[in-house]
Amino acid sequence: MAADIPKYDLPDAAVLLDRLKAMPDPPSEFTAVMVLSLSMLPVAEASDDFWLDFDRSIVEFSDRYLGKVFGLAATERGVLIKITDYNQVGINSDVKVALLRLIQEHFPDNFGMVDQSRLVRTIDLRFKIATAQKMLERLVVTKDEESRPSSTRCDAFRKAISVPSFRSVMKLGRRSLPRFSFAIRKSPLSKKAKHPTKSCMNISSAWIC
Repeated sequence: MAADIPKYDLPDAAVLLDRLKAMPDPPSEFTAVMVLSLSMLPVAEASDDFWLDFDRSIVEFSDRYLGKVFGLAATERGVLIKITDYNQVGINSDVKVALLRLIQEHFPDNFGMVDQSRLVRTIDLRFKIATAQKMLERLVVTKDEESRPSSTRCDAFRKAISVPSFRSVMKLGRRSLPRFSFAIRKSPLSKKAKHPTKSCMNISSAWIC
């Protein structure tokens, strides 16, 4: 890993959502959110250098236009930026060049197959700030669910299976349920007893006492 490339600690989608909610109407300092995505690339085995170069290229682009960068997802970055009629063409061109250069360097085999229309999505906050907020809300919810402990997810699943649902399944009758072979054996501890004090059930060759 290159020593002169820093690791970028970017604010997340929740922070950007708060920024949008606090904006005046119409917005003045920033007028757009650019969503930059590399989700079409096979990044599962990407090196650390790729991720650092990804963030570095976006931060350098953002700094040229006095923007703010946010980490929306693993392969997506958001740039809060002010777009005008004078800089719109330059902004769109610069960010695509930065992303395509990154792809060519780290994923040369995929370069010719990249759909450039998916690289950049620009949301004009003067007219579609509600759209941007809804998109970020979905990202925040998804991230919260992914970070939730597995035991919590299991509890949520068990709660989803309610008693009425269980009863509706039982109404299907015995014919729809698997048949098990039960065998009752006397416990070795109660051989002398007339009636066993402890029994075991053999269910599919597994003993349950």
